[in-house]
Amino acid sequence: MTVAESEGRFEPAGCLRGTSGPTRHASPARNIQYNVVMCARFTLRTAPRWLSQSWLGGDWDSFTPRYNIAPSQEVAAFRYGVAPRGPDLVMLRWGLQPVAVPGSTARSLRINARSETVHQKVSFRESFRLRRCVVLADGYYEWRRSGGGRQPYFVRLRDDRVFGFAGIWESCREPGGAEFEACAILTTDANPLTRRIHARMPVILQRGGIEQWLDPDLDQVDSLHPLMRPLAAAKLTLEAVSKYVNHVVHEGPECIQSVDPLVQRDLF
Repeated sequence: MTVAESEGRFEPAGCLRGTSGPTRHASPARNIQYNVVMCARFTLRTAPRWLSQSWLGGDWDSFTPRYNIAPSQEVAAFRYGVAPRGPDLVMLRWGLQPVAVPGSTARSLRINARSETVHQKVSFRESFRLRRCVVLADGYYEWRRSGGGRQPYFVRLRDDRVFGFAGIWESCREPGGAEFEACAILTTDANPLTRRIHARMPVILQRGGIEQWLDPDLDQVDSLHPLMRPLAAAKLTLEAVSKYVNHVVHEGPECIQSVDPLVQRDLF
């Protein structure tokens, strides 16, 4: 499924695998599409205190709640730092190097990577081995098309805690030469709950899984594969929410406002 968004686009850039560079903002541009397997918006409404206390030695400074994080925007992520300090909190741009869309002048921004093949594809396999990250979130949106248009659904943990999306990152370069760092979120088969709205779901990691995913000593698919399985349906909740979230520039609690249960009748 390819979704072309109208906001939050940036100039095509090339990724420099195996290099590093500062995170920089990009300039808006046209003709960028999001090559979406799923999970094209998510939330981070609450600071992850248990992670920041463990790895940052205190609370997250200057945290701003987000209710509608979209591709090409900066996202908060942990990645492995210099031992013994442990993981570092960084801001990464969501979406790896744009690639050409066949038969079009548009460029496709890679925001997802399939967990089943991430270790095989030339464009992902080095990052999978050497540059894994955890993108912080506490919920994500998925859409189901019906007679009334695209109805958004919000998926979160039942206890509403912060979790992590399994991710990979690369250093990239702006057309003008400036370097920045970008990431993609891994996906897996949907569980019985989320399959009601989509065949795929993001790889969701909780505390133990986050630490394993970031472990630099684990670089083989056999040791990482168990982490990429669908999270159990019993740990998640799913509800229809306001179409206010459909526009990428909208922010705030209105994005996750539940709609009348009658709206969900077609789904359940």
